[in-house]
Amino acid sequence: MQPRHRSVRAPPGPARARPAGTARSRGGRASPGSRPFQLCHQGEQHASPPRGTANWPPSGRPWRSCPKPWERTAGVEELGVVAEAADRLGFHHLTCSKHVAVPMDIAEQRGGTYWDPLATFGYLAARTGRIRFATQVLVLGHHHPSAVAKRYGTLDRVSGRRLVLGLGVGSLEEEYRLLGAAFENRGVVADDALAALRVSLPRREPAHHGEHFDYEGFVVEPHAVQDRVPLWIGGRTSRSLRRAVPFGDGWVPFGLSLDRLRELVDAASLRRGGSRCATR
Repeated sequence: MQPRHRSVRAPPGPARARPAGTARSRGGRASPGSRPFQLCHQGEQHASPPRGTANWPPSGRPWRSCPKPWERTAGVEELGVVAEAADRLGFHHLTCSKHVAVPMDIAEQRGGTYWDPLATFGYLAARTGRIRFATQVLVLGHHHPSAVAKRYGTLDRVSGRRLVLGLGVGSLEEEYRLLGAAFENRGVVADDALAALRVSLPRREPAHHGEHFDYEGFVVEPHAVQDRVPLWIGGRTSRSLRRAVPFGDGWVPFGLSLDRLRELVDAASLRRGGSRCATR
């Protein structure tokens, strides 16, 4: 897998490099009709523990990244400046992570400030004109798919068809418990939610009949403008990639070496000649 797009770590603001973090160049963007399966890798360097950490990861949780000191105090104006610069320079997208709350020990290690994607991207959409907005990632088990379709469909309308939905199953059991959501079997629930989102996002009168979500006879307006909102599936396991192949338009792994990425992609048996991988 060779890099297809240049990448940059732009000043992100307090959201731990997410709202206006890594932006991918527009130069390798696929044509609208081709819809290649994309691999957006967050970087091999994320596989190493932060300096000075004796026991890592805590409670067996994978390490993502450590916030820089200035990220803790940067504000909304800094986010806007970064977004405008990335838009002006032709980068493909901005990312924003989504957590309602994180345990204190985790916050101490990887940061505890997560700007809400809806409010943040709505603000940044008004300050930019072309760059896309990617959630990275929205935890499926925290939301009903019809609620995601309404909220982020509205964002797609507000931003002018610039939404990319990054989705994942999540790994923080404490956050699941806090929100009253079931942590067990979250992968199966996520699969049903993905199927529901695929049919619901572009429709005024969505209908889905699955094992965990079953609904029809409701009007969702506004809804997404794009006929097919890109769904990028986050994760670092073979199961997350297997989930991405049938349900998503891309896979967003993290904390993996390029050799491990190659093994996972080869094992997933992606269609030869039908995938376009972008390592970022």
